[in-house]
Amino acid sequence: MSSKPKAEQHVVSETPSTIELTAYQHGPAVIRESRQVSLDKGRSTLQLDSLPLQFVPGSLTVVSATGEGKFKMISTSFRDANLSVQAILAKAVGSHVVLREDTHRGIVDHTGKLLYIVDGRTAVLQESDDAKGVILVPLTNKIELTDGLPEGLSSLASLVMDVEAAARGDYALNTLYEAGGLNWRPWYEAFYDHKAGKLTRFACYVELTNESGTDFSDAGIKLIAGVNHSVNAQPKARGVRMAALESAMPMAATAGGASFDYESADVEKVGEQKMYTLPDRITLENGETQNPALLFAGDIPVTREYHLDAGYYNTRRQVSEDDLPKLPVKVKLRLKNDAASNLGTALPPGQVRILEPDSSGQLQKTDSSSVRGHISRNEKFVLELGNPARDIKATRELTFQHIDPEPEKTEDDAVAEGPHPVRPTVAMPTMAMTAAVEGSGEEPTEDEKVEAPRFQEEERMVRLFNYGDEVAVVLVHEYIPLNAEFLHDDTGFSRFSEASQNGAFEVTVPGGDENEPGETTITYRIKWQLN
Repeated sequence: MSSKPKAEQHVVSETPSTIELTAYQHGPAVIRESRQVSLDKGRSTLQLDSLPLQFVPGSLTVVSATGEGKFKMISTSFRDANLSVQAILAKAVGSHVVLREDTHRGIVDHTGKLLYIVDGRTAVLQESDDAKGVILVPLTNKIELTDGLPEGLSSLASLVMDVEAAARGDYALNTLYEAGGLNWRPWYEAFYDHKAGKLTRFACYVELTNESGTDFSDAGIKLIAGVNHSVNAQPKARGVRMAALESAMPMAATAGGASFDYESADVEKVGEQKMYTLPDRITLENGETQNPALLFAGDIPVTREYHLDAGYYNTRRQVSEDDLPKLPVKVKLRLKNDAASNLGTALPPGQVRILEPDSSGQLQKTDSSSVRGHISRNEKFVLELGNPARDIKATRELTFQHIDPEPEKTEDDAVAEGPHPVRPTVAMPTMAMTAAVEGSGEEPTEDEKVEAPRFQEEERMVRLFNYGDEVAVVLVHEYIPLNAEFLHDDTGFSRFSEASQNGAFEVTVPGGDENEPGETTITYRIKWQLN
């Protein structure tokens, strides 16, 4: 029976010479390392230290290995961080140690060869090589290893590879593997100047968090805005999610031109995904979160829009006109992601904080929004503010309504609606049924009565109030019953197709003065069939 060949050399690579990592918004990161190692001819054990604790087993790939001869990888195994007192003592069995014991007489040193560890609490020492007796010493953390730290112990995870080199010499080894605990989250800030009609700053930052269990020194960082659906096993360990550090990003004190700048990331398409390459290399320690910039732009033109959503109309009844509830009017900022707008790079989805200058020029956080979905180059997009306009409000009132009554039921109808009706005498007039009866050229029978058309007629009034001093244009969104007929319309809404059930019309509302708000009232009257 053949046995596994024994490696002639054990080589330890403590740290990679270069490291590049690609982080995803969810899922393990992909890490690429370059290491320089010296190997003897023949079989060796190569230990790669400083791997993340959240290394994904089975994910290592040797991309290339160049050197004096052919390089062959035989097998790999992952080792968790194993540097502990117990591991040191276990490895130190057979070597010389000094154990310090606290006694009532003070500290006593016991020097000798460590023979055994009993129950993890007691050391068995042979005080000299020619001594026949042994002593038992209680284990403490006060240990001196006279032969040095045993091999194979590390405070970091490592990967052990059985390799074979065709010739002795230096080899450049490039590997790729996956590790959990490295994720990123984009978020934006926008300095909005309403009077100038632009964003004086529009920046996208990254919350890049390292909970992998190791440090990454001088690493090149690439970010893919998506999920890595890893097909390998789960990471060896899981870190604790850190709180978002959005507030850690420095913010300019005023809305004026900034005296500093960030270099934006390069963007490229990889497959169907967008990848961002940070311009500078980063040292990212374990447990650390950094906030590099993906995008830093300014003087971006925006169009401000006011929107009144479609909704129910209130009947005034006995209440005063002033008692009708004021409806919120939403605010949207429209942008275009192109070079002419000083943008033109792919944007990942993320939350946006809106900051606006007060009368002294100091920035105040006034609102929040979000970039919804991935925004491609040259694509138009909208930032919908979370808070409604404070000076633009509206009311909806139903000033007239008439609904044709349902027909009275006959005795035959009552019989047909008994516990076991064979067929209703008053049929619900579906379009198909009506067409079949009308197209047959025959008079409907008594059992095929078609209900007479019933209609509903309404007059609706929308009042828009402007308590500010600037003219505002509001897009009023409406829901119109299918195939409704406009009997009266001062909105222009009837320009939409008769088959349209919703749409919007623009209403200009003048600014107010010291005594009264600006106001615009529009009405329309519609009629539609109910059956």
